[in-house]
Formats: sequence, structure tokens, C-alpha cells
Amino acid sequence: MTASFRCLASFDNRPLVYQWQKDRENLNTDSSSRFSINADGTLSITNTKLDDRGEYRCFVKRQGKKRILGRSNSVFLSVKGKRNAHL
Repeated sequence: MTASFRCLASFDNRPLVYQWQKDRENLNTDSSSRFSINADGTLSITNTKLDDRGEYRCFVKRQGKKRILGRSNSVFLSVKGKRNAHL
């Protein structure tokens, strides 16, 4: 299954960059990752796993700038399932 969260911000009609964190750590969104962030701020997690449960939040910056303009409230992803036991 796929889980999605949307973060929406506007700032003087300038391009914005969205960064997502899980449990206060920046998410890896490179091409080999199951995590992706669309230009509209939507975070998608494909092939959701039990380890994906946790606290997520979004940060917004202007393109090319380092200063954070704002951050979202946290949201918690719950995933039901069983862990595989490794013997």
C-alpha cells in the first residue's frame, strides 16, 4: 500500500521547497527510496512497511534559500502488521 501526506504553503508566489522528516530525521528521497516528495509538497511512501510508522512533519523553504519559512504540525502514521521473526 501507499501512504500519502500533503503539506501546503504559499509565499509571495515564489517557488517553495518541501522537506519531510520522520521521527525528527530528514527523509532520504533519492531515486532508489520508497519515499518521494512531489512539487506540491505531497509525501508518498510506497510499499508501506511496519518500520514506516512514526511521526512525520514537513518543513518549507524558498527555493535556493536555507532559512525555514515554516513547519507543519506532526502527524503519526500507524501501520498494522506483524514483524517477521528472524531465527
